[in-house]
Amino acid sequence: MSRSRTRDSDEPPTYQEYTESYPLYQSRSAYSAAPSMTYSPSGASPFESVRYSTGTHYVLFGEKDSETTPLVKSRRRTWEQPQQKTSPMRSCWRKLPHFTLLIIAADVAMMAAAIGLNGGLEPLSRNPMFGPGPEVLVRLGAKDDRLIVDHGQWWRFVTPVFLHGGIVHLVLNGVATIQLGRQVESSIGAIRTGICYFAAGITGNIASCIFLPSFVSVGASGALFGLAGVLVADNIKNWSVHARPCCNLISLVISIVVGLAIGLMPMIDNFSHIGGLVGGIFVGCILVPTMFKRVSLESDDNDDDDEHHHIVSSDCNVRNVGFVILGSVGLLACLIGGLFAVFANVDVYQWCGWCYNLNCIEALDLCSTFQGGGGVKTTE
Repeated sequence: MSRSRTRDSDEPPTYQEYTESYPLYQSRSAYSAAPSMTYSPSGASPFESVRYSTGTHYVLFGEKDSETTPLVKSRRRTWEQPQQKTSPMRSCWRKLPHFTLLIIAADVAMMAAAIGLNGGLEPLSRNPMFGPGPEVLVRLGAKDDRLIVDHGQWWRFVTPVFLHGGIVHLVLNGVATIQLGRQVESSIGAIRTGICYFAAGITGNIASCIFLPSFVSVGASGALFGLAGVLVADNIKNWSVHARPCCNLISLVISIVVGLAIGLMPMIDNFSHIGGLVGGIFVGCILVPTMFKRVSLESDDNDDDDEHHHIVSSDCNVRNVGFVILGSVGLLACLIGGLFAVFANVDVYQWCGWCYNLNCIEALDLCSTFQGGGGVKTTE
């Protein structure tokens, strides 16, 4: 049977013409997607310019510009849709870290509102970070254990992540938000990044209420340490996919240790950092998808089969389920146990007298100044 055909248009051939011209192509289920594929009316196989990847359908293809070469059945492949051209502006918009930019805009707006309600900046002797007074921060939603426990203002577990002690505090956290938020958002998307961000912020503020109940604190650093925890979970969960997982993990650990060391300075709520980091690791185990390498074959113009590695994500495998269970149990334990300790007014220093050193080293003379309570601490 001759395989040549004459067509007056560039429309894809019908199923009957497929089966007549290419006898080996007999899969009607695979043909149902064929009209959307790239078609070459020159008489060659309509699958020449289609890229193949591992799949479930049998697809046939022939040699380029040859009407007599027998068709060859591929190794259980399916086709991918040709990428549609998008405008440069739209492509640039898709690459932007939308959640990260939204958080930065909200932080700036809240700082402007705080300075406006305060009637300007406080004197440097009262607020060395060029910001408003503590009274305004409390009005806007700073973490205050007394208001949370006695007045039921539970929303103060969330609102402190939008507030900062001053312009210096805002700039430092803004830079960290761009660096960490862009990495996490490019890996797991804006929605999952938002869930991780706020979950870590909540666990950080719960830890702050437990260990520093007499302090008013503001800042997004607990949530930012949570994003660092998400990166740690991603590196461990997808160890075989990362190019240099050991180096990446060491770099993350060093950055986290340096950040916690800075948190030992007075007027910084280091317990919020620790709580956010732990919460971020647990929520990262839940939301970060498991990635693995899949080897597929791709046919070139010479019909030579070359192996290619494709990174594929999957939420339905045994390894991912194990991480999800671990993260869920750990996160629920932190939330339930932490909330119980907050509302039951548990004095953790009776059980862990040395824990205060995780926030400020007692050898420093300045720590005694703020240990009495009543001060404003930032989660810088």
